[in-house]
Amino acid sequence: MVWFSWSIRQSSKNLDTPGQYSFTLRCSNSESKETSKTLSVTANYVIIKGNIFDSNNSGKTVYIDQNFNNINDSNEPSAISNDNGYYEIRYINESSCLNDLPVKVENSNLGSINPPGFSEVNISEATSLFAELYGNSLWWDYGSNTCDASNIYYKKRRDHYFNEMMAGISEFDQYDYSEIQADPSSSNRASISLDRFDDIKTFKSSLESVSSSLINVIKSQINSVGLNSNDFEFNIDSELDDTNMRIFLNDNSYPNPSTDPSPVASGIDAVSAQVNISIAIDNVNAVPGYDVNGWDEKVFLHIPDLLINNNNQVISDTWNCWINFTSLCIQDINFDLINLTETPIFSISNMRKNTSRGLEEYNWEEYFYPSGYSCDMYAENIITEEHDFGPPKETFYGNDHMSAVPISWDGIAACQYYSGSLYKYMGHYIPFEDGSYIYFIWDSNQIDNLQDIVESGWYDETDPPPDVIPQDIVNLMTERPNLYDLYPEFDITFPDGSMDNFNIMINWFYEMIAVQNDINSSEPYWFYMSIKNTSGGLANILIHNDYGYPYAECRLNNGLNPIFWSTYYGYDIDAVMNGLAVCIMAFDDGNGNSLMSRKSTVTSDYQHCSPYSGCISTTASNSSYTINREIPEINYKEIPEAIDSLNGHGSFSSRLDRRASRDKDWSHLSDSN
Repeated sequence: MVWFSWSIRQSSKNLDTPGQYSFTLRCSNSESKETSKTLSVTANYVIIKGNIFDSNNSGKTVYIDQNFNNINDSNEPSAISNDNGYYEIRYINESSCLNDLPVKVENSNLGSINPPGFSEVNISEATSLFAELYGNSLWWDYGSNTCDASNIYYKKRRDHYFNEMMAGISEFDQYDYSEIQADPSSSNRASISLDRFDDIKTFKSSLESVSSSLINVIKSQINSVGLNSNDFEFNIDSELDDTNMRIFLNDNSYPNPSTDPSPVASGIDAVSAQVNISIAIDNVNAVPGYDVNGWDEKVFLHIPDLLINNNNQVISDTWNCWINFTSLCIQDINFDLINLTETPIFSISNMRKNTSRGLEEYNWEEYFYPSGYSCDMYAENIITEEHDFGPPKETFYGNDHMSAVPISWDGIAACQYYSGSLYKYMGHYIPFEDGSYIYFIWDSNQIDNLQDIVESGWYDETDPPPDVIPQDIVNLMTERPNLYDLYPEFDITFPDGSMDNFNIMINWFYEMIAVQNDINSSEPYWFYMSIKNTSGGLANILIHNDYGYPYAECRLNNGLNPIFWSTYYGYDIDAVMNGLAVCIMAFDDGNGNSLMSRKSTVTSDYQHCSPYSGCISTTASNSSYTINREIPEINYKEIPEAIDSLNGHGSFSSRLDRRASRDKDWSHLSDSN
């Protein structure tokens, strides 16, 4: 008999950096025979961890849905939950932006918005009530790259809405989010229980059934007009509306919403819930009249605030059907449901094409409101540009068709064109990764004289759409307010008391309204600027001469009354500029920033409603500000012309012999391939 003894040396290795490592284990015996085995080890960081609280929570794939498409894409980190539902998602970068993005359970409607400030991201039916914040917006193209600027911006915007929602939940239902994402087995809240979660599941199951039935209705309608529904692809996204939190996060009057305690519901089966259904329709095969002249055409339908029960049925949205409904309240799921009758319908017909200018789009939007039995229609030409300073920005030309009553052809209802003159405008949208944005809208006689935008449905092979957005429209787009082209990351802040940013902004306003556009003339002029700050608040500046004289004002959160207006000083350009100076120098009482700053801490008011009529409001947590009517000294370093004095300050009405040099590169808009 031969005895073997193996010699094994034990050692340890500290891995200083993440990555893929290989280790070889070698063993030898007393006869000098050796064997070896090479092992591969991945070293990385835990970036998101938490628990799935569900009756079926083991072996589930949890992934970071960084592009909000409800799909576990190959570049999205994921993990498998253990037998207790615990998961850890790892990544090679400890401080990755992925830490802040939503997490979802694959092949499930469970997920979490992943709000900021929590060390664990738990997932349950309760956290999934926030799905409206992280669901799939089918008509918005999010970036597919890791930490794409568009996705970061979108998540920051969702975080603002989350904070607004939680303000109401905290104030009126006395919940904080740590309780919402808590383990139901140890929670002392009646709403955080597996029984309540099962009630939510039945409504989600009903929503899936209703959504599937609607898809079949649309397919049948397509087939009935001589097309083949098999030539089209249908994508659907549906979720319980956030208004249902008034029902499901209610410890006291459940299943009644906390805002609607009467009539008293006989049980959860007698309560209707509000849902949102979005459907994207795209032809996957060649179809006559579609994708003409190189444009990719899609149609999007959005059915907001539809009421359903937990038994696969649609409920009429009338006060006597909301709770304890009878069979008379049940609506058939057929074409009449979406044929502009009693259900609000939003539709978008979109054509898009990538050109040397950027992504060009024709948008035709129709909004049907059953309460007034009317349609609003909007058409837009949009150019989206990539740049180096954040998410893509948009410039657009729009037509507003005003309200009109729908008409019917052969049993199919449609919004009809407004018979009067269209309201035409230009717009420019600049988002930032921190969730703030700047939004300009302006109007002039030149814009009003542009051609009307044609509905995409009128184009076909015989009468195709233009190759690109017409050049006369693009030429006026190039005259957009250029503050953020000159200074891409500009903000009205005062570092160390410096007035440099104030001077940049006030001189930019002067050149725009007194040099490039003479607001003192009889030529109509209208300009609007909106600043969404990182706290969710909104500040607005409006300038026009509609009253027969130059006028400016500023507002907070689209309030009914301005916080300041130029007629305090008079009725000319001097008064406008002085009013703008005061608006810029109005400070919030939170961090002392200008109300016009993207860093202002002013928040917005928010209304929290049930699926029915009950609503509660939360006032902006920080809405106070300080107005100083003393006009600050202006440094005209951007405008070399000396300015006459006015009460010890610069006069804004002096004409300049020449403009300051303001170089800009519009080459990407000047032509298209």
